[in-house]
Amino acid sequence: MVVGAPLIGIEDLPMQSIYLRLDSEYLHKLSIELNEIYGSKRKAAISLGINWTTFRDWFTQRYFMPLWFAIKCHEELNIPIDMLEKNIIEYKGDGTSHLIKRPILPIKKNPELFNIVGHFVGDGFITSKNVGYVNINEGLLKLMEVRIKNTFGEMKILYSNSLVGVPTIIFPRVIGKIIKHIFDMDFRCRKTRIPEIIFSSTKEEKSAFIRALFDDDGSIRMSRNEITLYSANYYLLKDVQKLLSDLNIKSNVRQMSKKREYYVLYVIADSVFAFSKIIGFEHKEKKVKLERLVAKRFKQCKLTI
Repeated sequence: MVVGAPLIGIEDLPMQSIYLRLDSEYLHKLSIELNEIYGSKRKAAISLGINWTTFRDWFTQRYFMPLWFAIKCHEELNIPIDMLEKNIIEYKGDGTSHLIKRPILPIKKNPELFNIVGHFVGDGFITSKNVGYVNINEGLLKLMEVRIKNTFGEMKILYSNSLVGVPTIIFPRVIGKIIKHIFDMDFRCRKTRIPEIIFSSTKEEKSAFIRALFDDDGSIRMSRNEITLYSANYYLLKDVQKLLSDLNIKSNVRQMSKKREYYVLYVIADSVFAFSKIIGFEHKEKKVKLERLVAKRFKQCKLTI
């Protein structure tokens, strides 16, 4: 995918890990066209590099069709990829991954998507077994659910309190595969770095990403007129510092103590007002606290009720 592209097409997704169910009439037309080109469906299967029974099972929808094969068929038939996108009824990941129904394709590269990624870096998790988001704040949980559905389509979302009683929402694993592939990121705590796609994104996309991080792991220190962000990942905070600098917001990063490998980024006092205007919070309590800090330091701002 081109970094600055406004849309993320089906061909930009992890082709080896996604399986499709196509509209039955459209699938039948593809089968007929392949039969006409190669002389028979068996010959079509051989020419496309698969065995006949597999070909038959995919075209009778006994099993979901791999994305890579669907794209290959469209290339062979010289059919635009956007026709494939329009006729995908649902898709899923490997194994027993839950479905994305009535998918939104192509995926929009917009602030909502960048906010989702920021939350996965903050209080989210993407592993081979589970993809989810943990937060005690009900408002942030709901916003995450809405944004995931607005970005990808309809899906089954599970709520649980499995992580030491903390509210958790679980998404289909295929969401994690797509995000990791598009953003080329490692979401393990001490391994996470901010990729080029975020550094070269728009001001609004950068702000949405940073806002998610601060909503999850940020705080406000009224006594020092500071907004802070904590992490065990020093290099992640340095990346966030660079993003803030791109938005003309000054910050510093330091180690919490010599005995502990834990770090804090703090927005310096003179940039608090810029932070409030460009980034801000969606976490209601933090939002009100920020407004009080701005009112205290800059003698302006209406408090949220």
